[in-house]
Amino acid sequence: MALNDIEWKRIEKTVGAFVEKLRPAPHIRPKHDFGFRLSGQSLVQLRRVARTFGSGSTLLVVEGIPMWSCPHCGESYFTAQTMHELERIKALRNSVAVERPVSVAAFHQAGA
Repeated sequence: MALNDIEWKRIEKTVGAFVEKLRPAPHIRPKHDFGFRLSGQSLVQLRRVARTFGSGSTLLVVEGIPMWSCPHCGESYFTAQTMHELERIKALRNSVAVERPVSVAAFHQAGA
């Protein structure tokens, strides 16, 4: 369903107000800030993803991370709140993570 101009502006205003509330403090923004962009007639979608941090014996896999992504342009982002929670998880990894075996494969491109 295509949105008309009035609906588009209303969504832009609402999302803008929401994003503004979640932005980090002004002194942090030069290094860790985020915004939003509406592209085409697509609205962002919430997906759950896994990310890895570290490697080898310090590898940490975090599953179920909420990530907003645009199905039109492919741009993705995490909210400031999500980033703070990831930092908390990394700092407390020994008390919040459950150890599980993980298989690791190396990617080798044919002809390279």
